[in-house]
Amino acid sequence: MQARQLLAAIKGEALEALHQVVLTLGLRKGEALGLKWMDVDLDKGSLAIRRTIGRASSGIVVQEAKTASGRRTLALTPSLATALRVQRKRQLAQRLLAGPAWQDTGYIFTTSIGTHLDPSVPGQDLDRLLAKAGLQHVLFHDLRHSAATFMLIQGVHPKVVPDMLGHAKVGLTLDVYSHVLPSHQADAAIKIEALLAGEG
Repeated sequence: MQARQLLAAIKGEALEALHQVVLTLGLRKGEALGLKWMDVDLDKGSLAIRRTIGRASSGIVVQEAKTASGRRTLALTPSLATALRVQRKRQLAQRLLAGPAWQDTGYIFTTSIGTHLDPSVPGQDLDRLLAKAGLQHVLFHDLRHSAATFMLIQGVHPKVVPDMLGHAKVGLTLDVYSHVLPSHQADAAIKIEALLAGEG
């Protein structure tokens, strides 16, 4: 996926911050939809995952994160903090426009009257943006996979990646993203060879 082209395509869009958070931090869709303003400290640059929003046979379900790995606090990059500040301004404008119809649920990503988004909305929005930009179709969940792949390619420590993704075990992350590791193994072999040759 052409991540930079996608970031350019979502610039100024209503769900720009949602797509950015998932692509940068590797959140699950339900985790991103479940974010509330109380979970974010824009000054300190942190974001806490506390709940998820998903769909069950009974309809849309809001659940507290059940596991210790699912409940986690992540660092916000300066660009994500900026995107969330823009989202807050956009939401305040929506609130004024909605007037008495506004429901103060505290969610970061909401409908025009303040209620949480339907889980189908992010995928539909991504489909629209990809078509608009002329980019190859990907699923919304692929943004999470891309984030994990980027982390491993950039040499983020293998223990940090599952912590960010909310995986309970390092092995799960390495199994899922094993396709990224061969290039790292080649790089490791070259570094060891250089060390043994007295070049390191």
